[in-house]
Amino acid sequence: MILEDKHIDSTVACGLYGCTDTGQKLLVNCYDDMDFDKGLRYSKSIDYLSNKAKVGITHNPLTFERLSPFPMGIHRCNEDRSVLYITTNEWDLLTIAQVRPLEYNVIALIDNLDEYVSISNAFDFIHEFNRVVLINTSDTQRWLYEANKRICNDNVEVKTISLSYLRDCRSVNEFLVKYGEEATSDMLAALMTDLEDVSIPGVTDISSVKSEDKTKIRKYFTQIDMIDGKTGGLESGGLWLITGHTGNGKSEFAMQLSLSVVQQDGKVFYYAGEETKERFLSKLELKLADQKDIIKTPRKLYGGRYSAFDFDYSVTYETDHQIKKWLKNKYFIFDGQFKKNNLVDSVIEMLEGMHKEKGVTVFFLDNLMTLTCEIETQKLNSIQTELTNALVQFCKNYNVTVVLVAHPNKSSELDIQNKDVSGSFNVVNLASVVITVRRATAEEMQKAEAGGQHIYNSYISCTKDRPTGDTFRIGADFDTVNKIFIAGARPQYTWKPEQVEKIKQLIRQEKFPF
Repeated sequence: MILEDKHIDSTVACGLYGCTDTGQKLLVNCYDDMDFDKGLRYSKSIDYLSNKAKVGITHNPLTFERLSPFPMGIHRCNEDRSVLYITTNEWDLLTIAQVRPLEYNVIALIDNLDEYVSISNAFDFIHEFNRVVLINTSDTQRWLYEANKRICNDNVEVKTISLSYLRDCRSVNEFLVKYGEEATSDMLAALMTDLEDVSIPGVTDISSVKSEDKTKIRKYFTQIDMIDGKTGGLESGGLWLITGHTGNGKSEFAMQLSLSVVQQDGKVFYYAGEETKERFLSKLELKLADQKDIIKTPRKLYGGRYSAFDFDYSVTYETDHQIKKWLKNKYFIFDGQFKKNNLVDSVIEMLEGMHKEKGVTVFFLDNLMTLTCEIETQKLNSIQTELTNALVQFCKNYNVTVVLVAHPNKSSELDIQNKDVSGSFNVVNLASVVITVRRATAEEMQKAEAGGQHIYNSYISCTKDRPTGDTFRIGADFDTVNKIFIAGARPQYTWKPEQVEKIKQLIRQEKFPF
């Protein structure tokens, strides 16, 4: 029997954990302060692809606080005391035990229990070995550093592994799932012998850094020629920031970019903090609809009268049905509330889930103020900085893109500068690209008309582009019916399959229709 998505033989699991059950029930070796064995049942969801690992420990609530965890796999270690391998990932322990059985002395510190306590509990056992190798496949080096301090002494040498052997995988077990047992066995033979010193947190030997793979950088063109030509479009691994005064179209522009992503086979998650789902859908549909599919209705005024000049627009019933059908499983909107008392973790957990479960590659958060509106004033800047840092790290970890919408300060000038973005200035510092959107003034439009120039009703500026260092401003026309910005050739937004496929082919050939 193979544990689903983990490629682990259940008999290996039972042998490691002393468990009599098959399947997903494993045993943690814990002892109370009287040294009585309290073998707690440990169950873990193994949906690896969604990575929703949920841990539940069955215990007696009267004695649980007195229990101390021990590393897993100690009873399987042989008498050779030359090298001990310690991993923080129990699935990696199972993988090594299955692929190269009895060859290595390997134990695991359970990641949901106190790892440092389990080191202390097994201190004497660990110090029987001449060398300890820490297998750390997490994103942080802090654990390596702290574990090294607790283990290292004059008699024990502590080393770690080079993660470069894992290629594009985040753990030994993921390597097994992706490449199979034979390749994993060969990889382990190299990984277990090519050892490195444990470094100070945040410091990395440059030789261990993986070279950037340009082929893995995912790009979505915005369909605005100047922006695509200068920035390269929405590139994976980076954070974009869009700002603009209230009512000037920053949210409309963000929604416009989201449709460009979907038309290029990307999937979108959109947090719309200031819109209802119904209103948001209406705006999205207008951007995709042909003129013949749009219904024009005079706007109802106070007192039951109708305006002769202002109109509301919507799409036909059939168009609504077809657009929803096209967007299904490609576009996800969240208009709920994140946890106020743990905002950063709540947001990142949601984004990670959408990426792993739904394959979302571009995330729109509209906007920063509504995300953090319930945070106490004195904590606002620090929370915004923490959130932005977490978003940037999320982009890097999962090779995705986040587009963050933010208000400017109310006192800012017409042309918004980076310093004018509301909240923590670290938001701008951490962004890869900053875009501002604003309406043209009456004076600017009159001046253009007097000079015989094209009269733009809007301007889009790039005030920061980290990759190139370029800044620029372009004139744009905001179509008040379709609610899209046009700068140069008109962007091609459509739900019709044959037209979408034609646009994708042109983009692949870099013969852009916009």
